[in-house]
Amino acid sequence: MNPLNANKFGILKQLLPGIVPLLVYIIADAVFGELWGMVIAAGLSVVEFCVIFFRSKVADKFVLFDLALVAIFGGISIISNNPIFFKLKPAIIELTLVLFLGIALFVNISILTKFFYRYFPTMKLTELQMEQMHKSITWLFWIICFHILTIVYSAYLLPKEIWAFISSIGLYLLFGIWFCFELLNKKKKQKKYEKQYQNEEWLDLVDKDGNKIGEAPRSVCHSRPGLLHSVVHLHIFSKNGGIYLQHRNIDRLVQPGKWDSAVGGHVARGETIQTALFREANEEVGIENFKPQPIFRYVWQTEVESELVHTFVTVLDFEPKFDKSEMDDFKLWKIADIKRNLGKNIFTPNFEHEFKLLEKALNNG
Repeated sequence: MNPLNANKFGILKQLLPGIVPLLVYIIADAVFGELWGMVIAAGLSVVEFCVIFFRSKVADKFVLFDLALVAIFGGISIISNNPIFFKLKPAIIELTLVLFLGIALFVNISILTKFFYRYFPTMKLTELQMEQMHKSITWLFWIICFHILTIVYSAYLLPKEIWAFISSIGLYLLFGIWFCFELLNKKKKQKKYEKQYQNEEWLDLVDKDGNKIGEAPRSVCHSRPGLLHSVVHLHIFSKNGGIYLQHRNIDRLVQPGKWDSAVGGHVARGETIQTALFREANEEVGIENFKPQPIFRYVWQTEVESELVHTFVTVLDFEPKFDKSEMDDFKLWKIADIKRNLGKNIFTPNFEHEFKLLEKALNNG
């Protein structure tokens, strides 16, 4: 299940314990009468409250609050001999949820993030997923607002059977209709999206641990920095000393005319890191039989894109022959010359950052 959808279902799941007493009220009312219906429903909520508390030890405050309201409003209705308080309970509990969502959506958006990580502490949301969650929670906010109005209306003006249906499964029915509509709309947009970019290279979107979380065209990845995707870098050392660097073509969109890692490229959709590394090495400098050593992985973010960089090193006893369509020049640099020219706009910022990491890793190794 999509974690964003799971989050929405998690909100609805919290409302389930408070629904059971409402259903019991209708059944008991038909058998024993309205007064006993409220007594049995309120008593059941107390039992649920105790069972959940003693079973989990650390009970969910929202669930306990929900059940407490059932008991309290049921008790008020019994004492006043007026079922309206009991009937309005679902609207009251949903109103507290709406207030929470309203504050999170329109006052302090960071609350949504904290709420999500409460249920999924090990997951990390991308910028795109945050936008999707915000949109989904906004829909949920207005759906619950509408449901509150229908509860109040049915409590005062409609038969108790209709009120029970609206109060118990009405919200789930509304949510299900919206969910199906969203699913169909998403599939329609996906087909249109894929058709628009059908002739373009697609990349896997990943989290910071390299796990796939989606897909996107390369041009989209290069226009939205929040879309993290994998790339491979290979640093080629000469057996006689020094490191090979490539001179980027002057017509490159990113860092044209600067010196960079010997081999670098994107990991295509469905491609493994190892496969991408050997493919890029063969395409750019024509080497196939080499032994790459993984050295580190890090996130590199610019105004254009966000990359999860998988860095490897290898040592060759021959000079690779570069593809002139891939780069302007390719030559062996002395380490001392690289250090002397750092910060002079000769190398790409990414290479300068990585060179420092490389030095540290090799010295520690």
